[in-house]
Amino acid sequence: MKKWAGRVGALALCAGLLVPAVPGEALAKEESHHDFSISGFTDYAEMTKKLQQIAKSSKGLVALEVAGQSNQGRDIYTVRVGSGDKVILIQSEIHGNEKTGTEAILNVLKTVSGNSP
Repeated sequence: MKKWAGRVGALALCAGLLVPAVPGEALAKEESHHDFSISGFTDYAEMTKKLQQIAKSSKGLVALEVAGQSNQGRDIYTVRVGSGDKVILIQSEIHGNEKTGTEAILNVLKTVSGNSP
């Protein structure tokens, strides 16, 4: 009896693995959590202008370079501040709708370059 019950249990487990846990219609209607407005944040053109202004007015402390281009053909910038043996990497907008990091980095760059009021 135990042998038979074990086989039935194993068969039921295998059959359960073949049945999808969520109906197909539910998968097709998946909602995105990325529908928030990003208006009011610095856009690409403004960011480029601000980076150029910071580099220009920093008296050589800030170096602005193009590391490459995005899949939309936009320049991807790197900024170096100062010199020395210690290096800190700060990055932002790994995902295009994560704007607060860019605002923070622009503020940090203004401060360390002497461009802040």
